[in-house]
Amino acid sequence: MSDFRLPQQYDVVMCLFSSIGYLKTVDRVLRAFVCFRQHLLQGGLVVVEPWLDSQRLSRNVGTTDDVCVTAFRSAGLQADYDPKGLTNRGLYIAHIT
Repeated sequence: MSDFRLPQQYDVVMCLFSSIGYLKTVDRVLRAFVCFRQHLLQGGLVVVEPWLDSQRLSRNVGTTDDVCVTAFRSAGLQADYDPKGLTNRGLYIAHIT
């Protein structure tokens, strides 16, 4: 998920059911977001359902910043966080900056 190349771009790139949690480091999450960005059409959306809510994830890696929002920004994406999301775990919705 953090290193792939597909021959086309998409309107929506989705990573649901906490699949992002299989990436065990913030660096791998960032690399995944870069891949998502590379496969996104201008005006498209990236949707990620996290494995931990934003506050717990940030505490686990020792920061007060939202780790995912920071990783999205570093990948060239602007993300908003919905704390409820689809299953009460939250949902990140990002677009190209």
